[in-house]
Amino acid sequence: MRNYKSTDQSIWYDRRTQRLNNGRDSRFCVDAWAARNTEGNQLTYWSCHNGANQKWTISYWVKRGGKPKETKVTKRQSLGLIKMLEYLKANNRGLYRKANTQIQKGYRISYWWAYWVRTSRSSAYRKWYAGKYTKKTVKKETKVSKRQSLGLIKMLEYLKSTNQGLYRQANTNIQRGQRISYWWAYWTRISRSSSYRTWYTRKYSVKSTQATGPFFQIKSRMSGGMVLYVAEYMGESHYRLRIRKPRNDRRELFYFDKKTKSIRFANDQRFVLGLQHNHQQKGAAVVVRPYRQQQSREEQVTFRGDQLVNLKSRWCLDSVGGKNVHNNPVTFWDCDKAHAHQQWFSVAQGNFSRVQVSTPSVVQEDPFNIAQNATTLNATTTEPVVLTVNNN
Repeated sequence: MRNYKSTDQSIWYDRRTQRLNNGRDSRFCVDAWAARNTEGNQLTYWSCHNGANQKWTISYWVKRGGKPKETKVTKRQSLGLIKMLEYLKANNRGLYRKANTQIQKGYRISYWWAYWVRTSRSSAYRKWYAGKYTKKTVKKETKVSKRQSLGLIKMLEYLKSTNQGLYRQANTNIQRGQRISYWWAYWTRISRSSSYRTWYTRKYSVKSTQATGPFFQIKSRMSGGMVLYVAEYMGESHYRLRIRKPRNDRRELFYFDKKTKSIRFANDQRFVLGLQHNHQQKGAAVVVRPYRQQQSREEQVTFRGDQLVNLKSRWCLDSVGGKNVHNNPVTFWDCDKAHAHQQWFSVAQGNFSRVQVSTPSVVQEDPFNIAQNATTLNATTTEPVVLTVNNN
């Protein structure tokens, strides 16, 4: 027996192997000399093995049959050991179970506290702590100039119609004030691209020759000045459009609805110019039919230059076969600016107003009674002429 000076004098007990290990070098265990089981036999340190002369049993002797006295743990130690157990649980499950069992029973508190002090200074622990508790903060950019604001709005509008996934990402970042400089640089690049210029031209730079009056005729640039008119009834509230020499009657009058971007029949604003229902293909009959909200894109027709273009299909109004004859039907076909049978212009009819055109209350099987009641309007008269509809 001598005073404690270094770790080579410390001993720890391994319950699994029942050996007493040297505190400095665990390869050596307390050994009964020469494996003798005699009274007064000396003890020594020897290389650890599974012999019976190295197996020991520890018995606790306490007064009045009480439990071993548990070590008092300070608040600082408690917080540190909790953090240590959390770290071991994520990185070393075996050591975690051992430490957790002993700490809950109040054993070896000083040992685990010393282990925690060493571990908390290691680079592995700092890396784990940073990954678990350090929040990744994104620098919030708040200052946006007026020029940037207008440009980013235009960029979002472009992305919404061309790339929905990128639009959602950009919209989220910009609303949170994040990555403004990145999206501004992105906008600067795409604003110079040919795809953006094409999109912008289609959306905003529409040169229209449409008449400014409330009602107008749609006239062909072929010789003879043929005009569109509402011809025979086709069923399902559809009326075919054909061309003929102008007679200035109510079947030749149309007006443009800016809200729905459609050309409507002047005699009944519920009817719009479009392709025959369930025949959305080139060469199908062009008709006036009741406006339907769910098919509004198919019915959007407008002037672009000298052509009447369907905004969904990008086809142009065409006289079938390129013929310039009376009662020839019209259709939508691939645009060709070189031929007169696809060139149209509008002629304002200033003598008529929408108030002077009466509207039927319901859509019937022949609501305009075109075949029996082809009333002719005199475009040169000075007195207003009121159109009536036979609802019988």
